[in-house]
Amino acid sequence: MADSEALSAVLRGAGGILSDGPYPGALLCAGTVAPEEIVQLTGGLTGVLDVGMLGNRRHARTGELRLFVGGEEKVFAAGRPLLELLGKEVVHLGGLGSGMRMKLLLNLLMGIEVQAMAEAVELAVAGGLDRAQALGAIAGSGFASPVMAFKSQRLAAGRYGEPDFRLRLMTKDLLLAAGAAERAGLRLPLLEAARDTHVRATEQGHGDEDCVAVAHALAPGAPTALTAPNPGTHA
Repeated sequence: MADSEALSAVLRGAGGILSDGPYPGALLCAGTVAPEEIVQLTGGLTGVLDVGMLGNRRHARTGELRLFVGGEEKVFAAGRPLLELLGKEVVHLGGLGSGMRMKLLLNLLMGIEVQAMAEAVELAVAGGLDRAQALGAIAGSGFASPVMAFKSQRLAAGRYGEPDFRLRLMTKDLLLAAGAAERAGLRLPLLEAARDTHVRATEQGHGDEDCVAVAHALAPGAPTALTAPNPGTHA
């Protein structure tokens, strides 16, 4: 489920899982929403786990996801055999909402890293360097994270279709992380900058492309105006 609206419809909408009362078994929520929304939408039920999934479609097909789980210990113990079929790493973090908190901070890092690489490449091209060579140097350096090395191939080829992770979903997660930081009284300048750039690229119409399409907002002549959407409803 992409956002809180989708999760609310599945849980509380017409014919929803919880529309006729508590769910009789364990309920695993793997859509990325604000941690507080998981608690609110499940209405204080104890048999709920929120599962932050890290990985792409290939990882899902091969059971190599990394799963970060929040919820009661006894519910986690009951659900662990199923989770271990999906993930190579299954970690219980604590109370309900913990899985979402970990997922959001990890996606925060990914959004910043991919944008940093895209910015470096724009500077390289502006200075007369070859885009593919610059990306090859970045990917092969000790400065690149695994996700940067992986995404560098898309940037080098300008291949934004058939996304591993859609730009609009990365934008939504950065908005959620920024909202969480604001509620905690934190000022996170890198997060704020990444959020704004991802919003711009999404508003330019690149939301259904891969998240490396954030590069479109960095290109010369790209619009700078943005309107930050509501993080609770942005898909």
